[in-house]
Parts: sequence; C-alpha cells; structure tokens
Amino acid sequence: YAEIEQANRQHEVPYALPNDTGIIDLLYHRSDGAWTIVDFKTDAVSAGQKKQLDEKVKFYAPQLNAYRRAVAHLTHLDADRIAAWLIFTEAGVVRRGDSGTAP
Repeated sequence: YAEIEQANRQHEVPYALPNDTGIIDLLYHRSDGAWTIVDFKTDAVSAGQKKQLDEKVKFYAPQLNAYRRAVAHLTHLDADRIAAWLIFTEAGVVRRGDSGTAP
C-alpha cells in the first residue's frame, strides 16, 4: 500500500463512454507513468476460500476490463499500461486481474 500512499490518487472517478458509464473506486498514477485501478469489494468470502476468490475474480473481470478501457481512453495509454486490482475488504485479500504484484 506504500505505492498508493505516495501516488497522485483520485477516489470515486466517474467516466462516461458511448456504451458504458461507471465509477472507479480508486485510480492512481504510478511513478513509471502508468495507472492503477483499485476496486473495493465487500463480498462475504474469507482469505482461505481460494476457489471462491478465484470465481469472484473471474466474475469481476468484465468490470475491471471496462474500467481499464475507460482509463485507456481518458489517458491515451494502451490498456496494458493500466493495472486493475480487487481488494476484498471482508477477507483482507488483494487480487489482480492481470499478472503482477500487489500495490
């Protein structure tokens, strides 16, 4: 979380594209010039429920991909320069929609 604390960050970021609208919980600009999306989830799942967490990550993947497309459109970056993370608040678990390490 140190990266988030030090970053230029924006909370509750609304976006509107021709076929999609939404609100990104947290968006921050990394020191390497890329962006990271963080979406907080309150699903009733525990850290030990790996299978259920995997299913939740798959379930939320379309939402994360929509957020990545929106940020790519707004920042004029390729979507691959935009990371997307899920934080399951009840479980205290951070999961990424693509490969990488936790923020």
